[in-house]
Amino acid sequence: MPDEPTGLNGSRSSFAASALLSGLILIVALLALLLSAAIDPSHDITKTVIRDMGIALVVSAVIIFTIEAKSRAELNKMVGQFLRRTHENLFQTILGVEFPKKMFDFVRDRLMKEPIFRTGTEVHYTIRPLSENGGERFGIQTVILDVTFSYNIKNLSDREQRHPLRYFVEEPLSHQSTVELPPPKLMIDGVEIGAADLRHADENWNDRPGLRRFEYDIKMAPKEERTVQLWHSTVKLIADTEPWRCLHPSDGLRLSITHPAELSVMVDAMHPDDLETIQENDVSYVGMIVRPLFPANGFLFWWHPRQPISVSGVNPVETEAGEAD
Repeated sequence: MPDEPTGLNGSRSSFAASALLSGLILIVALLALLLSAAIDPSHDITKTVIRDMGIALVVSAVIIFTIEAKSRAELNKMVGQFLRRTHENLFQTILGVEFPKKMFDFVRDRLMKEPIFRTGTEVHYTIRPLSENGGERFGIQTVILDVTFSYNIKNLSDREQRHPLRYFVEEPLSHQSTVELPPPKLMIDGVEIGAADLRHADENWNDRPGLRRFEYDIKMAPKEERTVQLWHSTVKLIADTEPWRCLHPSDGLRLSITHPAELSVMVDAMHPDDLETIQENDVSYVGMIVRPLFPANGFLFWWHPRQPISVSGVNPVETEAGEAD
């Protein structure tokens, strides 16, 4: 339990001192009146008492208000310092662990002050049949990966927020694909965003080789909640990896991966907690992260053929470490 701030005791002492000083002034005034009456019996003691008592009360009031104002200012200062110390040492007080200030500042700025929060996050990946591949990249067979991503987003603040919807679409470094993939599709509250708006969202970011970045801004009223859905497809190697990360705090995550039986798929959480597996078999995996995700939390999955597949004289299993993205 934190000690009581010394400023509180000091303020109480100042108040007691002001009361004692006022009482002393009244006593001195009364003694002066009695002495005056004893020296000059003809003196009108009633008028003198009323006059001097009034003067004494005015002086006492001025002294009390002055001391009280100073004590209140000191008290507010001491309480403010006490609350700041308590706030900074909150984790240490509750958990008995000294929380580094840099870490506390990061949690405060990126989580506690974050006005946008995600709920109901779901990510679904589908690796198409091997016969529906995108040709070869670097002499290695490829697969087509379809992604469906949805979540609810809520403005937790009491004011309007401009929230950028950011998402990333991987593009092959080699343009030898034999299939034409559909463009990304974005829907907000069931309404599809037009191609022109998506092109503008693409222009808001500078792409880098192999990766296109999109940013689409939406305005959210206080406490408003909206639904976001995204679809896109990409070409990956037949032995490859795929990371998924959350850009904003989320209350949890449900994920699924559907894949051909010829591929072996493994999944791991990028989160302090392990994945909770709901279903797993030769062609699919369904799991979830139960507890909330911080920004950059998510999961990683990777795959390779169960049996070596020779394509153009190259074995993808043997070259996975050197050729995978």
